[in-house]
Amino acid sequence: MNANTLKDCQAIMKVIIRSGFELVIEKEKQFTADLYLCYLTFSKYFPAYEQKMKQALFCFLNPITEAKELRLLLEYLGNFIIKENKKLNF
Repeated sequence: MNANTLKDCQAIMKVIIRSGFELVIEKEKQFTADLYLCYLTFSKYFPAYEQKMKQALFCFLNPITEAKELRLLLEYLGNFIIKENKKLNF
């Protein structure tokens, strides 16, 4: 496996997880750098997206190189996060 591809996968998943957390940080009134806590907090407010965010966390911890799987996950969570950001006027 290509080490750069694995690092890229981790970097992208980290951005997705933190971006999801940013949607709820104001409601929580607290910050965490822990990606697991970011995932848990996000899931509390968006339970319908919990499994996909869990998959993002799993991909961060166990990077994959399957481009199709990564693209589908990014499209799904990315589109949701963009939509929610627009609602919050970010």
